[in-house]
Amino acid sequence: PRPGLSQTIPASASKIGANNTYWRTDLSIFNPSENQIDLTLNYFNNFENKSLNFNLSAYEQLNLKDIISKTFNMPETFGAITSICLNETQPILFSRTYTEAFSVSVIRNSSIGTYGQGIRASPYEETFYQGEKAYITGLKNNQDFRTNIGFFNLKEFPIEINLKLYNEIGEEIANQKYNLGPFQHLQINDIFLNLNIEEEYNGAYGELWTETKDGRFICYSSIVDNRTGDPVYIEGEGFGGYTPEGFHQIIPVVASTKGENNTNWKTEVILTNLGEEEQEVNLKYHISGGGEESLNLTIQKGEVRYFKDILTEFFSLPESFGWLEINHTTSGLKARARVYTEAFSVSVFRNPSIGTYGQGIKGINILNIADGEGYLLDLEEDENFRT
Repeated sequence: PRPGLSQTIPASASKIGANNTYWRTDLSIFNPSENQIDLTLNYFNNFENKSLNFNLSAYEQLNLKDIISKTFNMPETFGAITSICLNETQPILFSRTYTEAFSVSVIRNSSIGTYGQGIRASPYEETFYQGEKAYITGLKNNQDFRTNIGFFNLKEFPIEINLKLYNEIGEEIANQKYNLGPFQHLQINDIFLNLNIEEEYNGAYGELWTETKDGRFICYSSIVDNRTGDPVYIEGEGFGGYTPEGFHQIIPVVASTKGENNTNWKTEVILTNLGEEEQEVNLKYHISGGGEESLNLTIQKGEVRYFKDILTEFFSLPESFGWLEINHTTSGLKARARVYTEAFSVSVFRNPSIGTYGQGIKGINILNIADGEGYLLDLEEDENFRT
């Protein structure tokens, strides 16, 4: 991020949700420098705005629990958070929006725990200016999953956002416009139901842009398991590069293996070809402890390939874990994974069911992997969490 330009967390909340949930947001801010930095946090709840100033000393991490209610003092609201810092070194921000849930499960004793989604702050350069296309992939609509889509207007004037949805063979299934006021946050819950789309999808995708002069926005989707309520956050991405050096991605972790507390982790992978021609794709699975397996496939223009448990159904290598390397022949391939476990759960706010809990992992372009230092925030080790 560059000094003076905002970083944006497009979704945050302190609000009652469906099925007796109560969503709240924790925010962590880290100063990765030897000098003090000063920043301003702005919370935009539709047409309301509240600002607070913070100072962080060298290498300080600030953890703000339930920030919307306890720090901004705006309970029962939801919206977007921006951070502006004029120092040369910019802070690193990461949030988690979650709900508490009392449940009786076959994988653990009755307890009050949490589930939610991690949301990083997106730099201003990764938001979308007038005419620039944003894409959200891996959208689901079936008995088990629903999809919410959200937008935030980064400008002090109204903008119009265009949304097109496509099915897994690249056919347009929706075309909708949304008007956002100055600095307005808008989330459309269950977008397929909202648009009266009844067909089921495991990997639909959306294309978003604004034609408003000097307009700028950020967008996201949240894929929610209807049985457990567990969400996965998917941020809007650009089309990607056009040079062959960039036709190379990695997914840093994939698994098909048993874990602690009777969990059984699997990896879903969704490959979306946004390009104008077919893709020849090589998937190379690097197995932890040594060894690799390589397989090829062809993905047509506009096509989506969906693997519910890629290590078992594609590589035939259950009971293993490692990382996935993806090479493709042209631009426009988006790769996304979800590592999840199934769980039979009896909860106070839904019927007994077999659902899933997991985390979303996007494919990382090899050109975006920089040398130097990186930071992991929010590492926890206590009776409630492990890392």
